Amino acid sequence: EDGAVEDIDSTPDTDAGNDAGGAVGTPSDDATTGDGSGAPGDTEENTDEDDADPALISIGEFDLALTKVLTPGQDPVVEPGDEVSFTITVENQGEVTADNIEVTDYLPTGLSLSANATGWTDNGDGTATFAIEGELAPGASTTITILVTVDAGTDGEDLVNVAEISAATDSEDGAVEDIDSTPDTDDGNDAGGAVGTPSDDATTGDGTGAPGDTEENTDEDDADPALISIGEFDLALTKVLSAGQDPVVEPGDEVSFTITVENQGEVTADNIEVTDYLPTGLSLSANATGWTDNGDGTATFAIEGELAPGASTTITILVTVDAGTDGEDLVNVAEISAATDSEDGAVEDIDSTPDTDDGNDAGGAVGTPSDDATTGDGTGAPGDTEENTDEDDADPALISIGEFDLALTKVLSAGQDPVVEPGDEVSFTITVENQGEVTADNIEVTDYLPTGLSLSANATGWTDNGDGTATFAIEGELAPGASTTITILVTVDAGTDGEDLVNVAEISAATDSEDGAVEDIDSTPDTDAGNDAGGAVGTPSDDATTGDGSGAPGDTEENTDEDDADPALISIGEFDLALTKVLTPGQDPVVEPGDEVSFTITVENQGEVTADNIEVTDYLPTGLSLSANATGWTDNG
Repeated sequence: EDGAVEDIDSTPDTDAGNDAGGAVGTPSDDATTGDGSGAPGDTEENTDEDDADPALISIGEFDLALTKVLTPGQDPVVEPGDEVSFTITVENQGEVTADNIEVTDYLPTGLSLSANATGWTDNGDGTATFAIEGELAPGASTTITILVTVDAGTDGEDLVNVAEISAATDSEDGAVEDIDSTPDTDDGNDAGGAVGTPSDDATTGDGTGAPGDTEENTDEDDADPALISIGEFDLALTKVLSAGQDPVVEPGDEVSFTITVENQGEVTADNIEVTDYLPTGLSLSANATGWTDNGDGTATFAIEGELAPGASTTITILVTVDAGTDGEDLVNVAEISAATDSEDGAVEDIDSTPDTDDGNDAGGAVGTPSDDATTGDGTGAPGDTEENTDEDDADPALISIGEFDLALTKVLSAGQDPVVEPGDEVSFTITVENQGEVTADNIEVTDYLPTGLSLSANATGWTDNGDGTATFAIEGELAPGASTTITILVTVDAGTDGEDLVNVAEISAATDSEDGAVEDIDSTPDTDAGNDAGGAVGTPSDDATTGDGSGAPGDTEENTDEDDADPALISIGEFDLALTKVLTPGQDPVVEPGDEVSFTITVENQGEVTADNIEVTDYLPTGLSLSANATGWTDNG
């Protein structure tokens, strides 16, 4: 009749908290015989309030895990410009279907999101985000790929690239709490994740560790690192004489050096520039293709194209020996002065510093173990000889400039009588020999004419200087090892007799084949007849050509003679006339007044000089007079 009632062992109402018993899973659960006298939550069946009863449902745990590794086939060592592939796996380890899963990748300096990274969004702050499509059921997993590019200028380092589950919901888009991790976009708050340790790629940790821990069981498994190694940049240079190049050269010669640049590193090199430091005495040849003369004693070559790891390239530089350069060794250094990676990025070589300073490179002592060394670490000092501390981006090469050495001898020409007389034409032969390694040119010989000798009018090619010297210019060049002879004709002056005359000739000037000034190694060409060591006629220093020029003028030693001057001796014959006077054969020695008396006078030339204009005077004593028949005689009265 719709009347109010009172239940004998319970009180129906809408208050879930005032019912005795009703402890789920205990005797008071599903009890219907209790008297309702117990307290809420009691477990006793007989005191349960039976107008209320619980039932239990379990909501599954939410648990996602992430691992990140290099994609199979991906080289772990890369270089600028390379595209690197990582595979990220997201696994649902929980009991709840996940949805709206978002993965964030933290790109370290040196890596950028590739334009080919499909599905990824570049956030412009060094992170990229990927939204996984659809739900991920418990026990299921999904993989995504991220492609990144190694930035220009990145070399010689290991880069750690971390990915993390940054967001997720349940299948109803409801917020969830992962049981062992906290998805977010903070790469610095995740426990574990130390690359290459047990916490790398771990998915069973409870997330209780600290960031960077190595323990697998305390790792936070929603984030994971992967390692990529950026190859080291390492170029080396060697410089040697080109095959077939003579190591001894002379002014005007074109010298060829071969420079080899080798990529010893793991990174492709580009924009390689080589600088050659030209020492005094060498200039860039007009035939040096591809080289630029910088006008400051250096020349630059830009190598075309890239140089891959393990590859090498050679370039040739042609230089010319300057005029006036002789008798010295020249060291010519080349250096890698600039380079980039294949993306035009700045790089740091692991054992050298490319620049345009030829004085700061360790090692590089020509002719020692540090010459042509390419395995040094660059820790030495400039000029060191140690191979293992050499800086291998620079290297020297040696060229020897030949010594300049002319010698002169002077002798009587073949068939020339060594004894002459006034009016005679005397012939001397002068030989100039190139004893050096440098071609000589513009050779001038000066002849010092002593009193009593004059340049003959027949002395072809000679110039009378009017000061007692005569000069001859030898035409053309004189090659090393070659010699040339010239003849000088002189005339014995009237009135010169009874003496020895020494006639000296000297090389008074010379240049190299480029008209450059030269320095003879054992003599000093000039026009001073009195300053030449040795040259004592008729002694070992006469006609000597092996002396070192260290002696004093007039010395007799062959080995100290100055060999650019030499004497020759000519003897002017003595004048000697004799006269005898006797009665002409048949003349009676006893005569009387009026008799004509005949005497015979004999004049004899007992000397070495032809006599002329001989006059005989007869002294007529008192009692004798010149006969009218005395033909040719003049009576002086």
